[in-house]
Amino acid sequence: MTMIAEGRARVRPLTASGILSLIAGRISAYRESRRILGQLAGMEDHILEDIGLTRFDVVQASVAEIGIDRMDMLDRARTRRMR
Repeated sequence: MTMIAEGRARVRPLTASGILSLIAGRISAYRESRRILGQLAGMEDHILEDIGLTRFDVVQASVAEIGIDRMDMLDRARTRRMR
């Protein structure tokens, strides 16, 4: 039986419902990241600066390829800037 890994902790059999659940989860995460990026894009530059981001960080995350974790990109940019 083929297994599918979800993150580091969960492994479950590859079934039709498992595939649909995985796809639904990824679509949900994608939509949530797009919603957050939309909110960040609407913020003024000084507010972005207060939370450790720049307009460029937000734009760069917005145009990232599908499959790239946009929130992780923003977190890494923020972490680099806070050092």
